[in-house]
Amino acid sequence: MALATGISALIAVLVADYATFMLLAFGMVPTLAAYLSDPDPRKYAARSVGGLNFAALAPYGVRLWTHGHSEQALFDIASDMRVWLVVLLASAGGWLLHMGMPIIVATLMRFRDSRRVVRLEARKAALIEEWGDEVAGGRAQAAEEGAAG
Repeated sequence: MALATGISALIAVLVADYATFMLLAFGMVPTLAAYLSDPDPRKYAARSVGGLNFAALAPYGVRLWTHGHSEQALFDIASDMRVWLVVLLASAGGWLLHMGMPIIVATLMRFRDSRRVVRLEARKAALIEEWGDEVAGGRAQAAEEGAAG
C-alpha cells in the first residue's frame, strides 16, 4: 500500500515535472533499498531511511526550483558530489536510527526498571519496619521459622 502510494506520487511528479522526478528517483534509491531489504511488513527501516533521505534531498529540490528548474540545473545538482554525500550520509543516519533505537530504548528501560526495583525495595523495607514482618506476606516470617527450625 505504501509502496503503491509512493509510486503513484512519483508518477504524478513525473507527469508534472521531469527534473524533480529525476532528482527524487535517483536520490531516493537508498529508501527503495531499505524498503526492499526490510522483512518487517510495517517497513520501519524504509520509514527511518526515507524520512532522512527525503529531508536531505529537500534543499536540493528547492535549489532546483529556484535556479531555473531545467535539465541544466538538475545536471548541476546531480553532478555535485557533495549533494550525494549529504544524501547518502542522511540515509546512513536513517539506518543508524533504525538499528540503534531498539538498543537505546532497551538500555533506558533497564535503567528505569532497576531504579523502580530499588524504590520498591526501599518502600517494602519501610513498610516492614512500620508494620512488622507479617506485612511482607509471611515470606520473611516463614523464612525465619524455617531457618530456626
